Amino acid sequence: MMTRFLKKLIGLRVRDDGVMAFPDMRRIALQDIQKSYARLFATEDGQAVLAHLQRTVFMRACGADCNDAQIRYAEGQRALLFQIMRHIEGGRKPSA
Repeated sequence: MMTRFLKKLIGLRVRDDGVMAFPDMRRIALQDIQKSYARLFATEDGQAVLAHLQRTVFMRACGADCNDAQIRYAEGQRALLFQIMRHIEGGRKPSA
């Protein structure tokens, strides 16, 4: 059941030779993706998940003993969360 859900969620398909193939992301318009982000995170569950991500990612502080790898990891998480938030905002804007 989970595999079927994941296939639908990320658009996987199985080729004739049995290999899973990802969709060609170049064919999916940015505006469509952003609208999907906005719809997903507009739900009650989506809002709870986004709030949790913001608390766990933005409210974390590295101490003086933080090494370079830990800082880079935290910055990567922040960058990904900012990207998600930008897509949500882009999806909320009316279509031109």
